[in-house]
Amino acid sequence: MLDGLDRGGIETMLINLYRHIDRDQVQFDFLLTNPHHCEYEDEVIALGGRIYRAPRFSFLRPDKYIRAVDCFFATHPEYRIVHSHSTAKSAIPLSIAKKYGVPVRIAHAHINQGGQWWREMLQSIMKLRLNHVCTHRFACSTDAAEWLFGAQNISNTRIIINAIELDKYQYNKLTRTKMRSQLGIPEQTFVCGHIGRFTEQKNHIFLLDIFAAIHRVKPDAKLILIGKGPLEQDIKAKIAALHLNNDVIMTGEIDNVQDYLQVMDAFVFPSLFEGLGMVLIEAQAAGLPCYTSLDKVPAAAAVTKDLVRFLPLENNADLWAKTILDTIPKQRISHIREVRAAGYDVIETAKQIQHFYLNV
Repeated sequence: MLDGLDRGGIETMLINLYRHIDRDQVQFDFLLTNPHHCEYEDEVIALGGRIYRAPRFSFLRPDKYIRAVDCFFATHPEYRIVHSHSTAKSAIPLSIAKKYGVPVRIAHAHINQGGQWWREMLQSIMKLRLNHVCTHRFACSTDAAEWLFGAQNISNTRIIINAIELDKYQYNKLTRTKMRSQLGIPEQTFVCGHIGRFTEQKNHIFLLDIFAAIHRVKPDAKLILIGKGPLEQDIKAKIAALHLNNDVIMTGEIDNVQDYLQVMDAFVFPSLFEGLGMVLIEAQAAGLPCYTSLDKVPAAAAVTKDLVRFLPLENNADLWAKTILDTIPKQRISHIREVRAAGYDVIETAKQIQHFYLNV
């Protein structure tokens, strides 16, 4: 159970797991609240899964969502495991699943903050309920576990590493040359990159200020933004205001993120909060130096030696830019072994999830 199946971090993690489990033994079906056809839906159907829908949840009018989820479980008594990825809102579907006797009800934590104060307040109420209706707690990091379930429940939470298809991300000089040629970017041009939905959480406005400061030092520098989202027009307006239209490449959602990582020289990720930040793992697998938010992104996201630097968001954009330009390594090498040793190989994680589902 989750909002949608577009190419976000949680969604991609789930699809990666689905591709690598033994689907003769375990099948995934999805209950989504996104009313539009999502990018991964066709693949889910091809792999044998089913897609169901409920209305989007609203704090102001939760009744439509509640009635739809209630109707779903009333008419689908076959499900023995429900795995919800909707943060504190998981309390609602898992309460209904409990009402209909679903024996295994998993709440999965993926972030470590709730955003605006009023949202945090409402979620704090839901979190109390969630701990009473879930039978198992999963989280992508201890920070995410503490935020959703409370410090008292960290020891009762299973940390599930959001693993990736590692071999796809290995640094490849030939791919870098080919992709830069396709994008019209000379080899000597300095390229920053970011992957993430255009939402407040990802802090794109500050990211653009950082890039503008880099651009003043390196006038031929480029920024690649991968993603889409509700703040896209605000971001485009900011780009225009900074006179960077010719220097920012917006790709939208793409299915070859790994190729664009080869193009970049630095990965800049100034999020306001993250459960872990899976794109940081992908960037490290590609051998990219990463610059991210101190105390907002878990330290556990740094799985390689010397590739990740945590910078305070209180530092201004010029300080971020100076740090980035002063610390870029002269040579880019593969860090796949380190990332694999840290447990981020999806093949192994899929085995763990499958074993849990079959034996719970």
